[in-house]
Formats: sequence, structure tokens, C-alpha cells
Amino acid sequence: MAIGILMLGLLGVMALTSSSYSASSESQDRIVAVNLAREGVEAVRSIRDNSWLFGGTSGWYQTLSSGGDVTAIPVLDPVTLAWSVDFGANSLSDAGSVVWRDQNSLYRQSASGVSGASATLYSRLLTLYPICRDSFTNTEVSDQATCATGLTQVGVRVVVSVSWLRHGSHQVTLEDFLYNWRYAPAT
Repeated sequence: MAIGILMLGLLGVMALTSSSYSASSESQDRIVAVNLAREGVEAVRSIRDNSWLFGGTSGWYQTLSSGGDVTAIPVLDPVTLAWSVDFGANSLSDAGSVVWRDQNSLYRQSASGVSGASATLYSRLLTLYPICRDSFTNTEVSDQATCATGLTQVGVRVVVSVSWLRHGSHQVTLEDFLYNWRYAPAT
């Protein structure tokens, strides 16, 4: 009888330990995914700001646009530490959306992979919608690939999705609106 009670207690402790480890692992995966999503938004913000610093007040969105394609991955140049976007990936399941971890333990993306790096369980995809404003009604639309005739682009809506597979499929999505704060409507 005593051995049975002892075994029951040990099984309870083992189940609690296993559950705790699983929750810790899931929490760590989610923290990495949220930070990868935040980095995606900051990459787009960096591209926008550098366009202003080095290119003036107009045309800043051209570096974040590929015609009708609104899906991309953020790519960091390891030499210049400058961000760019690659419009090759179209979904989180594309090989180009895989996040790699290089020899310095940095998470990076490239449509062709990262030399000397290993693939992680994460995939990241940016969706860059133009924010289009109707100057007469002062309304905005941000769910199309391009601005319709008569609308002026005043910003970009950035949607970053990060997915991973461990004990099932998981995904986090982060959204931000980046405006051209230098925009001055015609009077």
C-alpha cells in the first residue's frame, strides 16, 4: 500500500515536471516569434527613415513596393547593416520565408538561405499595404496592393506574420501603420 502511494506521488511530480517543461518551451518559442515580428516592423521603419535621410521627402515608398506584390521578407546586409525587402516569398510556407540562425546566433532571412547558418523552425513574412487617403473625404484605405486613382499614398500598413511548428502549428501577427509624417496635403 505504501509503495502504491509513493508511486502515485512520483507519477504526479513527473507529470508536473513534464508539463512545466512543455509550457516553458512554448513560452520561449512565442517570445522569439514576437521579437521576430517586432524586428520585421522595425526593418520597414528603418527602410522608410533611411529613404528620407538619403533621398528626400518623396518616393520613400518605392523601396517598399514591387508593383502589385505586397508580400516580402526583410533582409539585413551583414556588411552595411542596412535593411532591404525581398519580394520573392509569397506565403509563410515558401522556402524563402524561413528564418535562419547564423554562426553568431543572429536570426536572418534571405530568399537563397544564409551561408553557414542553420534553418530554424520559424518562418516570417511581411505584407506591405499602401495607406491611401482621399483628400476630399479624408478617409483612408489600407487593404489594396496599390492606391486607386484619386487617392494619395500617405503611409504603409505593415503586417508581419511569424509561424512555427513545435507541438502543433503556431502563428503570431503584428500590425503597425507607418505614415509619411512629411506628407502635406494640397491646399
